[in-house]
Amino acid sequence: MTDKKLSRRDAMKLLGAAIGAAALANLPSKWDKPELAQGVLPAHAQQSAHVAAPAVCAGTQTFAASGTFVVPACATSLTIDAYGAQGGPSDSGGIGGGGGRAQLTVAVTPGEALDVRVGSQGGSGATGVGGAGGVSGAGAGGAGGAGTYGGGGGGGASGVYRGATALVIAGGGGGSGLMGTTGGLGGGTTGGTGANNEGFGGTGGTQVAPGTGGTGGSAVGADGAAGAGSTGGAGGTAVGLANDGGGGGGGGYFGGGGGEASDAGRGGGGGGGGSSYPAGALHTQGAQTGNGQVILTWS
Repeated sequence: MTDKKLSRRDAMKLLGAAIGAAALANLPSKWDKPELAQGVLPAHAQQSAHVAAPAVCAGTQTFAASGTFVVPACATSLTIDAYGAQGGPSDSGGIGGGGGRAQLTVAVTPGEALDVRVGSQGGSGATGVGGAGGVSGAGAGGAGGAGTYGGGGGGGASGVYRGATALVIAGGGGGSGLMGTTGGLGGGTTGGTGANNEGFGGTGGTQVAPGTGGTGGSAVGADGAAGAGSTGGAGGTAVGLANDGGGGGGGGYFGGGGGEASDAGRGGGGGGGGSSYPAGALHTQGAQTGNGQVILTWS
């Protein structure tokens, strides 16, 4: 047999095949589960998968009617923006005073329940009948004589209370008397005085006392009633056929006085506006038309 010399290339092939066969012969028949060394992850890696998103604690709710507000679990601050209601018009088209606005931020406790009160606009005077006082402390308009005009009712106050303690109150406007006799503007630390006609206007409530009833203008018309605490006074009632009733006082921290009734058909006085509270709040007189409202914003 003639020997054949292997080339370098063929020799390398035979050597590789021999090494591969030896490696395969040494492989285990069953793979063992690998054991991983236990270690401690960095702090940021341990926590990142389990950190909850922070709670979003901010919101706003508007109350167009009285109700209860429960402070959200994460809230500690509440901004109150309260608007008292406008006084009612007289039967002859006089305009009631606008309701006041009071703004204040207060500290609150999560979960506590606050009483929200929203005033309504005073009723319109009608022939021979005074307008009803708005909800939340307003005085009624004075009745007119037979065939003549009644005064508008006062506007109700709006506010927020913690139990029996007022946090914020916005005063309501006074009701109108006859012939363009406007009611006093609600709000401010002292409510506005109702306009004079033949009957004189009631004065506004203050931080310490209710307003006084209109008096001194009419020879025979009844005086307006003074406010009583937070309630506005009633407008004076006309005496005789051609006489007109006075406007009712607005509700507030202290209510406004009622307007005086007229004689000889020349118009009753406007009711005084109710005052707002506290003195340190941001106050705007006559800011609201129609019904009142309360806007709450928490954080």
